[in-house]
Amino acid sequence: MALATVLALLAPASATTTAHKRQVAASQFETAERLRDSLNGRPAAERTRREYQRVIDAYRRVYYTSPASGKADASVVAVAELLAEMGRALGNPKVSQAAITQYEFLRREYPGSRHRVEALFTIGQIYRNDLEDNERAKATFEEFLKRYPRSRLADDARDALREIEAEKNPPKPARKDKESDLRQVSENRWSPASGTGPHPTIPGSLSTWSSRSSMRPGASPIRTASSSTCTTPAWRRSWWARASMSKTAFCTRSAWHSSNAG
Repeated sequence: MALATVLALLAPASATTTAHKRQVAASQFETAERLRDSLNGRPAAERTRREYQRVIDAYRRVYYTSPASGKADASVVAVAELLAEMGRALGNPKVSQAAITQYEFLRREYPGSRHRVEALFTIGQIYRNDLEDNERAKATFEEFLKRYPRSRLADDARDALREIEAEKNPPKPARKDKESDLRQVSENRWSPASGTGPHPTIPGSLSTWSSRSSMRPGASPIRTASSSTCTTPAWRRSWWARASMSKTAFCTRSAWHSSNAG
C-alpha cells in the first residue's frame, strides 16, 4: 500500500520532468537552428572547425536532453550533415567517416524516422565522393535498392552503380582498320617531305650531273636514256636499283661517266 502511494506520487513528477525535458530540447533545437543559419551566412572558405563544432554541439544537446523529443531525429541528421560538410571543407576523411557513423546512428536508434531512407543513400554518396571508396559505395547503393526499390532516389542509386561499373571497366579504344594503317605507313614512307620515294633526290642526281658536265671544260654532252640504250652491266644496275634510283637516272649517270672519263 505504501509502495503504491509512493509510485502514485512519483508518477506526476516523472511526467512533469519528461515534459520539461522535451520543452528544453525544443528550445535548444531553435538555438541550434539560429547558429546554423549564422554559420551558413559565412563564406565556406572562412568557416573554421571550431565554428562547425559549436553548431554540432548545439544540435547534440537536443537529443542528449530528450532522446524522445520530436526534434531528436532531425538533430541527429543535422549533426551528420554538418560533419559531412566539415569533412569536405577541411579535406579530412576522419570527419567524413564520422558523418557516416552519425547517419548509421540515426538508422539504428530512430528506425521510424522519415530521414532513414535518405540517410542510407547519403552514406553511399560520402563513400563515393568524399572517401573515394567505390567498393563500399557500391555495396551501400545495392543495399539501398534492395530495401527501397521504389524510392524517389532509386534512379540516382542505379546511375551511381552504372558510373562505378564504368570506372571499373573503362571501354577499350576502338581498333583502327588494319588496311588503313598500312596505307598510312606507305604514304609516310614515300612522302616527298621525307626525301624518300621512287625517285629520291640524292647527290649525283640528273640535275647535279648536268650542271657538273656544263662546268667541266671539254666535257661531252650527256647521253640520256631517251636518246640511247643503257648498256651498263646488270650487276651495276642492280646496285643502283637498291639505292632506289630509276633506270633512266642510272643510265644517265653511266653515260656521264663514259663521256667524261679521264
